[in-house]
Amino acid sequence: MNLFIEPGSMVSIMGRSGTGKSTLLSVAGLLEPLDGGTLNFLGNDVTRLGRSAERLRRMNIAYVFQRFALFQDLSALENISTPLRHIRKRSGRSVRARSADALDLVGLSDKAHLRPSKLSGGEQQRIAIARALVCEPRLILADEPTGSLDPDTGGLIIRLLRDWARDSGASLIVVTHDHDVARQAERRYMLHGGILHLAEGSSSER
Repeated sequence: MNLFIEPGSMVSIMGRSGTGKSTLLSVAGLLEPLDGGTLNFLGNDVTRLGRSAERLRRMNIAYVFQRFALFQDLSALENISTPLRHIRKRSGRSVRARSADALDLVGLSDKAHLRPSKLSGGEQQRIAIARALVCEPRLILADEPTGSLDPDTGGLIIRLLRDWARDSGASLIVVTHDHDVARQAERRYMLHGGILHLAEGSSSER
């Protein structure tokens, strides 16, 4: 099956544990090579890029994980600025201003000075989202982003990601076990036996 993700859209992928969902995200995120077929991203055939694929990944792809992956010794604002400093190699006032904008986007401007241990799980995930979005990626990969959250907070997290993707023109792939989360996507897939199946009631493949 061909999988095409339109700019500004959300795709969800469900499947039992061990079916390869996280591996699929790693391939889509240019972290693992394809066993076969082709992968095109931003007009590039990734299978032909060689070492330059790493730069394409670092500059255009962001991840959101179930366990937040925040630096415990950094404040919320410092966590968000990390990609700008270490990936985009930026410094100075522009980094702080852009990080503050990302923090405001997720509604946590008043938490800028706090470290992760002082934040709730939902707040930590919103900080992780702000960190993922601060570099304005073209592709967002979310691996069980609501798995550690209550349903209401999880719904907020997915709406943040979905709305940002729609407004920015980025593409969003969400791996989830939660049917309510999956149903928020324009297209929904089940991964079974290493094959993606379009879920019943989902919009048709392009």
